[in-house]
Amino acid sequence: MKYFKIFVITVILAVTFFSILYLTKIAKDIEEYTFSRGDSINLIVYTTSKEKLIDADIKNLLDYIEKSQESIGIKVKNLGAVTDKKTLENKLNKTIKPLGRYIVIDLSLNDKIINKETILIRVEKNEKYDENVGFANKIKTTLNKDRVNILGESKCYLQEFGDRALRVELSNKLTLKEAEKLIDKLMYAIYKNITDGEF
Repeated sequence: MKYFKIFVITVILAVTFFSILYLTKIAKDIEEYTFSRGDSINLIVYTTSKEKLIDADIKNLLDYIEKSQESIGIKVKNLGAVTDKKTLENKLNKTIKPLGRYIVIDLSLNDKIINKETILIRVEKNEKYDENVGFANKIKTTLNKDRVNILGESKCYLQEFGDRALRVELSNKLTLKEAEKLIDKLMYAIYKNITDGEF
């Protein structure tokens, strides 16, 4: 009986020890990819696309980004669907404050993207082109290089707003769940480069 008690106590201590180690690892992972309030990082998402996913509207994907990123401490402003440049400019002017850093993402669907795993990043050729294309290349390096393509564009929607501004295009042949998985990978790559001091 004495040895049985020792065995039970040893098992309990071992389980407690490994549980604490596991929880510490999870806490470090969360801390690495979560911004503190002092970081003042803000994410602005919207769509200029009229395309739909196989089983959902693109607005559902914007809502997913908003909820999932806010759950890990990111401040998100979801501007929804914006169809004209003037409306978008007004919304961005009201949203972006002088103090704070902003990542602006125009999320769109493209019927010409055949491979469902592909993420196409378009960067406008403006005064912030070098910074934005450099940031896009770091995202590409973090993710599988074969699945991320970067294009320099002459006309995109107002990428002069924000510290980093990207137009992200996914295939319209995706289901909502498949699109959410790609978005999670993209957000991981974005935040990894920010926490590595690339912002």
